[in-house]
Amino acid sequence: MPTQSTKEKPLREYTNKELAILILKIVGAGVLLASVFVAPNLAQLYAYFNAHTKRERRKIYFKMRTLSAGGYVALHKEGYTLTAKGKKELEEGEVWGLTTEGTKPLKGWCVVMYDIPARKKKGRHALRFRLEELGAKRYQNSVYYHRHDLRSVLAPFTEFYGIRLHVRFMYVKKLEGVDI
Repeated sequence: MPTQSTKEKPLREYTNKELAILILKIVGAGVLLASVFVAPNLAQLYAYFNAHTKRERRKIYFKMRTLSAGGYVALHKEGYTLTAKGKKELEEGEVWGLTTEGTKPLKGWCVVMYDIPARKKKGRHALRFRLEELGAKRYQNSVYYHRHDLRSVLAPFTEFYGIRLHVRFMYVKKLEGVDI
């Protein structure tokens, strides 16, 4: 079962990406079993998301259709299953979901440096975006710094994108031009 409860967040507040990842988690956990409904498994999703209005049910229905048409889930006699494409999307969602919340700030700085070749451009852009999303500040091109240890957050991320060998971490007490 997914770790995030829908009671924390109403269905209308989920972005399309968040909803897709949550549905993929549910399918991956094997929660959706075949049923006798015209639209198999949707009643279980409606109940899980506590979807009472027609608008909420349509949102779930169309997201399931999109995931199925996109090749992320497949419908069998026994229910929905994740495809290889769905598993990869779920893994990507998990590495993007890692945060520094709950970690203690460092007494210095975590410096992340990277030199990623052009053939891995997607990974380079994803890393830059992720660093900025985490709140890391740009020191210069390909060098970012943050008060929290980013290694635990970025290690699975760099592994997923195949850029682990091109990313380095340093821990420094003082960084010139940066005040604590």
